[in-house]
Amino acid sequence: MAVYFIDWSDANVALYEQTKFWCHVYKVKNAAGDHPYRMLAKMVLTNLSLSLSNAFVERIFSQVSLVKNKLRNKMGMKLLNSILMIRAHCLLKNSCCKDIKVTEAMLHRFKSDVIYESSTGASDTMSEYDLLLEESL
Repeated sequence: MAVYFIDWSDANVALYEQTKFWCHVYKVKNAAGDHPYRMLAKMVLTNLSLSLSNAFVERIFSQVSLVKNKLRNKMGMKLLNSILMIRAHCLLKNSCCKDIKVTEAMLHRFKSDVIYESSTGASDTMSEYDLLLEESL
């Protein structure tokens, strides 16, 4: 088997930009028009994306376990989603939840059937609550 050396300096991509580099390797063709490094580049790109994806999901599960604990075990999906959205917004804006201005529309919708919804899951009215939250922030 012959070993071919490819001059990667013509890739015009700095080595610290790993994703762009491996995307370039994915597209490299030899003289026959084949892609000899496509499988290797695909494996590397997949591995580069895994750690970020898993970390994001783990952070969400961590936030859910902080919000929904043994004392709040009957919390519905709407309220859980709203609390998580408020927490994320406060973290992004570097503010506190007490800085949120509560509107009359929010108080009108704050009922026990929203907090302790049935086990059927969240309904399609989630966008209403999202709009109310956006209105207050």
